[in-house]
Amino acid sequence: MVPPRPPRNAPDIEGLRRSPRRWIWRGGAPAPRCGPARPTGARVAAGNSRELSDQIQETLERRLHAPDTGAEETAAARFASGLRETYWVRVRAYRVKYLIKGIGNFFAKFGPFALLLFGGWLIIARPGSFHLGSLVAVLAAYERLDEPWQELLDYYQRQEIARVRYRQVISAFEASGPRVGVPA
Repeated sequence: MVPPRPPRNAPDIEGLRRSPRRWIWRGGAPAPRCGPARPTGARVAAGNSRELSDQIQETLERRLHAPDTGAEETAAARFASGLRETYWVRVRAYRVKYLIKGIGNFFAKFGPFALLLFGGWLIIARPGSFHLGSLVAVLAAYERLDEPWQELLDYYQRQEIARVRYRQVISAFEASGPRVGVPA
């Protein structure tokens, strides 16, 4: 005799027994836990780490079980140079990134400072030529310039990313050799 199927909204008790961390108790009944998903970038980094780990493990196994031919040293040297190159590319990218962020932060804070300095000087040194209300209005207008400026920077950043990706795709097709049906 076949046991009756539980209703569709009934909790999966077997699933609860297998993985208790995925369930929480709500209203006296187990409910699936909806935790934060791992970001895509973290998944990619974890995959890269796994690939790196697999390469290291394969190299060690080959070294333990194969005769010494010298190929492992050249493979290890290539692997080490690839790691070194990747490291320095990342270091340069982070240096440029934080330099740009630092310059942007400097100018974001320097603008109101310069306006207050120059406006305060005008108010104190030349009474009647500039008023405090005008200075406040100029500062409010300056604060509203930040959003369009950020949109402009985001546009140019997306444009540059698209340009680099386009170049990579074109270079990949050019590196694949002669194509049939395409004039040289």
